[in-house]
Amino acid sequence: MPVKVKLKLRSRESGIETRALAFVNTGFITDEPEIAIPILMAVKMKIGRNGLSYFSYQ
Repeated sequence: MPVKVKLKLRSRESGIETRALAFVNTGFITDEPEIAIPILMAVKMKIGRNGLSYFSYQ
């Protein structure tokens, strides 16, 4: 069962912080840690494309 937690995210590039709700323990498994955020949040935090992957989930 997924658990919803509050997160505080800070961009290393701009230093801008934001708060968000996130689901953890969803059973989704990856080789490396991942976080998926809305594109508008990335723009607000001024996160560049360096080292990032962009996917559109339907």
